[in-house]
Amino acid sequence: MAKILNYAGKSEKAINFTKRAMRLDPQYPADYLIVLGESNFALGNLEEAAIYLEKAQTHYPQNRPNMTLLESLIATYSHLGRNEEAQVLFESLKKVMFPPVSLRRRMNFHPYNSPKVTGRLAQGLIKAGMPEEAYYTVSDEDRLRGDKIRTLVFGRTMQSLEPMYGIERWYEIAKDGEATRPNNIGRFWIDNDMLCYQWQKLKPGLSESGCVPVFKNPSGSQERSDEYLLINEWGMSPFTMVD
Repeated sequence: MAKILNYAGKSEKAINFTKRAMRLDPQYPADYLIVLGESNFALGNLEEAAIYLEKAQTHYPQNRPNMTLLESLIATYSHLGRNEEAQVLFESLKKVMFPPVSLRRRMNFHPYNSPKVTGRLAQGLIKAGMPEEAYYTVSDEDRLRGDKIRTLVFGRTMQSLEPMYGIERWYEIAKDGEATRPNNIGRFWIDNDMLCYQWQKLKPGLSESGCVPVFKNPSGSQERSDEYLLINEWGMSPFTMVD
């Protein structure tokens, strides 16, 4: 919940929500520290962000780091002028990244609803050594409302790109919201201007159920399967619709 609040541009609410949860559970997981670090990064509180992200990093072994945490810390160090530390961490990141090293692919896992924050993260990674590349951004002006989502999605086929590998996935969605995909059935519906879904089985790239905002991608195209973008707690997934 707090992570979603931060991505939605409500970083102060995310911080308050997380600190309240930490008071209720003194044995809180490292994820809480990550949210505090990323929320402060989004607000531009970089010194504070570094403190929380460094604490969170101690919870992960070096051979199995949390990649989104590492990326946020690299960008934070870069903007603080801690360039050598940023570059050392980036070399560690490259060792656990699936090739090729791709800024666009990794930015899909940081779906901030703010081009300014997204740009801050991307420039911090580039400064540390990430090859420069175009990447997706979202903003409120491109967000689709419920009626637009219904018209776009229902009675059509969704062709989605999985964030990690760019693998195409297909979803047949009937006009009543009933949905099918290989070896799975589910349903889609609209709630509070979000596209909601529920599948019988957990599939890569989609939670078993959830509700996600949908955005028009101004630079997208049907040929690249990225006319639209949906965001969940795992990241950003480009998709297009075909009849």
